[in-house]
Amino acid sequence: MSDPDHSRRRTGKITVTDVRAVLESIATVYPRRRERRVDAHAPRYVQEGGPTSLVALVLVRLGFGLRVLRALEHEHPTGDILHTGVDIAESQHPALRCFERPALALLGYVQIRQEAGQAWGRVIARALRPGRLRTVRTRRRKPWLFEPDGSWAPKDHPLLGGS
Repeated sequence: MSDPDHSRRRTGKITVTDVRAVLESIATVYPRRRERRVDAHAPRYVQEGGPTSLVALVLVRLGFGLRVLRALEHEHPTGDILHTGVDIAESQHPALRCFERPALALLGYVQIRQEAGQAWGRVIARALRPGRLRTVRTRRRKPWLFEPDGSWAPKDHPLLGGS
């Protein structure tokens, strides 16, 4: 029996390319939209029956249903039994296992900046901009900008907007 909440999602891993494509499409529609975390302890994913944050909207467009978003809202962060709601990068939800690690890291980076109140277009542009220095720090903070073997993705690489 298949889970109806996962039925729209394709099989296989969700890659950085998949997440980037969704982020770019959202940035063109909602470049100035801002969301701020209301509760200092709990990211919100669903409000009034729909996705309420940038990450929630990305998840819906990738085929995740509201059941997964609600589960993220009710999941407890590691070591915290008082508060519910977990950041995407910290979640242990089984549905997120289909993400490649760099793709999930990209969503985590976006979520932190979006919840700080930055405009979605700016958040997405900063996440996808390689920066000036190709350093170990950049590799650690933005692993989605690098090849799987850890080498720097060249400017014409598809992940960086090349052909």
